[in-house]
Amino acid sequence: CLLTMREEVAIPHTLRGLGLDETMLPRLVGAAAADPFARDNPLPLDVDAVTAIYTRALAGDLGR
Repeated sequence: CLLTMREEVAIPHTLRGLGLDETMLPRLVGAAAADPFARDNPLPLDVDAVTAIYTRALAGDLGR
């Protein structure tokens, strides 16, 4: 499982664990929403969706 592999190689489970925080969200969201490959995503990827993804990633929320 991917979570086990991350643990084995010491990759943090959250973006916060990688050193990111809420102050970085506007820049990250803007870049992700402007990515030309975002339009090929199978689900709509607008600013609200990207913000939700990054917010959950900061907390390590897998949405289970």
